[in-house]
Amino acid sequence: MTAKQEFAEAVRQVIPVTIGMIPFALIVGVTAEPIVGAGLGIFMSAAIFAGASQLAALQLLSEGAAWSVIVMTTMVINIRMVMYSASLEPHVRHIASRATRLLLSFFLVDQVYAMSLASFGDNDDRPHAAWFYMGLATPLAVVWMVTTMIGIFLGAQVPDSWGLSFAVPLIFAALTFPSIVDSPTKAAALTSVVVSLLAYPLPANLALPVAAVAAIAVGMTVERVRV
Repeated sequence: MTAKQEFAEAVRQVIPVTIGMIPFALIVGVTAEPIVGAGLGIFMSAAIFAGASQLAALQLLSEGAAWSVIVMTTMVINIRMVMYSASLEPHVRHIASRATRLLLSFFLVDQVYAMSLASFGDNDDRPHAAWFYMGLATPLAVVWMVTTMIGIFLGAQVPDSWGLSFAVPLIFAALTFPSIVDSPTKAAALTSVVVSLLAYPLPANLALPVAAVAAIAVGMTVERVRV
């Protein structure tokens, strides 16, 4: 297929996923406004483009965590992107421009990775793979940013007395429970709960990143033992 055909086919495939993301993006925007304000909320949606780490950052901001803790936490949550990048690299290595590869990396999220890998298969010589990738990423990014901004606008109309920051951990729970399906994920989930409770007294709200690192380590260990 031509580059244009690759892009169009990817857009067609990602539309259902994009529609399903709208309610989540709206909730993120609504909850972000009372925590960080409209300006920072819009900046976060444009600069981060990662729902889980954005929610974690909002949770920590609502608790008054230090910026260093917030940055470390988002890095831990997004460390899986390194593995995603290594997996996709054979399909885009023919792109000579480093700037282009950097652009692709910014738009790397779970949905883009999963759908790209499913489409590419074992074909490392697909000439317009990057166009398919961007055909997936562009609608997701545009809808995410626009919808979270709408949510931020709606959140500005909600009285502060409503205290919508409580919705952030509820969203995390809704996202997490369906993914707990096997021994490694169950072990990681249990570890995160136990460690976060034990580490709660730590200064600078370090409990979340400590629990995240511990959960990842335990989950990987259980996965290796199981194999």
